[in-house]
Amino acid sequence: MNVQIFDNNVALSSSQRELIIRRLQAALGRFDSKIRGLMVSFFDINGPRGGNDKLCRLRLLISGKREIVLSENNTSIESAVSRVADRAAHKIGRVIERRRLYQRNADKPFSSNDLQ
Repeated sequence: MNVQIFDNNVALSSSQRELIIRRLQAALGRFDSKIRGLMVSFFDINGPRGGNDKLCRLRLLISGKREIVLSENNTSIESAVSRVADRAAHKIGRVIERRRLYQRNADKPFSSNDLQ
């Protein structure tokens, strides 16, 4: 899985970058064949004032020309990544299941009983 990391106004150490990649691979690895691109961006909203101001934005491109964008605010980068990775795994699972149901129903022939 190719993960692109953008640290806009947040200083990320190499160990944080490795943790981010490992966490995303753990959460999204089972969908690797469906993911065409994965970009994660970090922003420090309040700057040096501190607080709940680390924004993690995850952008996923999945097969079928679908884009999923999720964001999470937290006090630490690690917590924000963990939360957004879990939410992304849940969202991709739902998207794939909907596609399966739609394709299954699209293949089913139409009958007059459907009108009743």
